[in-house]
Amino acid sequence: MLKFTLLFSSLSFLLINCVFSQNKIVIDPKNQEEYQATVINDNLLIMNENYSYKPKDGDFLTKMIDGKETLYYDWETAKNMAPEGWRLPTREEFELYIKENGREGLYKRSKEGTVPFTIDADYGMIIQDSWQTDGAYFWCNSHDDKHAFSFALKKPVDGSVYTSTGAMLKTIYVTVRYVKEFDVFEDERDGKKYGVISVGDHKIMIDNFSHNVDEGMVIPNEGKADPEQVGFQYTWEKARESAPAGWHLPSKEEWEDVLQLTKLNENPFYIVKKSYPLRFEMAGWTNAYELSPSFDYNVLFWTSTLHKKDKYYYTQISKSNPSSVNGKKKANSYLSVVYFKDK
Repeated sequence: MLKFTLLFSSLSFLLINCVFSQNKIVIDPKNQEEYQATVINDNLLIMNENYSYKPKDGDFLTKMIDGKETLYYDWETAKNMAPEGWRLPTREEFELYIKENGREGLYKRSKEGTVPFTIDADYGMIIQDSWQTDGAYFWCNSHDDKHAFSFALKKPVDGSVYTSTGAMLKTIYVTVRYVKEFDVFEDERDGKKYGVISVGDHKIMIDNFSHNVDEGMVIPNEGKADPEQVGFQYTWEKARESAPAGWHLPSKEEWEDVLQLTKLNENPFYIVKKSYPLRFEMAGWTNAYELSPSFDYNVLFWTSTLHKKDKYYYTQISKSNPSSVNGKKKANSYLSVVYFKDK
């Protein structure tokens, strides 16, 4: 479970002594391989753990490190065995991955669990059956026919980690972590684009919907917000009608499944988005009198599920509390929308 200590002031909080417990993401359903992943640069997932699949075709070697089997691959095998939709990172992407978590004391913080990935200086690399353990090495993009770039995290010096990149022979055996870009859906009605990810067997938009309609819509925060950033808010009927072709307003049950799979039902949004690339904006909601009581604190998304009479269930995503799908609002309220893709 996620362990953390919070110190509160009237308007903000300080997170201290945080121990990350990242959500597992199934990335290779055929083999039920699961890996932790982190969002970098707002549009990319990168594995927090070394890939550990043993391909039938390809070269790999194994070593036991701290009682755990670690796999090493030549570059061609590493490139060819990537799960569907995933690839080897560029040097720049791996550098950003490390930079966002800070180099100082990186190996120690990894063992303590205070950074969202596992890393060990003893990973090293294997050259002609010789295991060199001067740091952790990871394959990156190709350089030429015989060489590919690698990203190296050298053993700590004065508490910091020295990083380097260089081209190595593709026949050397190195550990692997893959990256994956988000899918993008473009609404042909206005050309606006929305990030899309898979959660279980659901494909969901990760951005607040922002298609402009003639009526049944308001700008959040009593008209003061930027709809290009936080989207528009819609009455229930307009939200249902405005779904792009091939998409639909999700049911209460679909939302409950997504909250459970992402652990949003257990953890605040700011924790979950470290593992899942969700870009939901905290647009609050707007009542029938066009007043916005919770802007920048949470966001309410319509579901398609009727509660009774003219009330429908909504999903509440909270910045600093677990999320739920238990609330109900009258259909003439204005709520944000994300759509799920039809199956």
